[in-house]
Amino acid sequence: MKLKNLGSALLLLAILMTISCKKDTKETKNYFKYNEKEALIGTALSESYGETSTTGVYASYVYFLEKT
Repeated sequence: MKLKNLGSALLLLAILMTISCKKDTKETKNYFKYNEKEALIGTALSESYGETSTTGVYASYVYFLEKT
């Protein structure tokens, strides 16, 4: 009897999950705009060289590679 109730409960849970889970229709684009042109971002990389010994300035770079 317990096995039958457990099977019914799992079936009901599976049905409720398929009904309640819906895919979002809005899709966002990952891009940046430069000179009125949109470029899709494929990869973003960053580098940090730390503080320079002579000037006390921190050097950090961020690279955005276009997805082509």
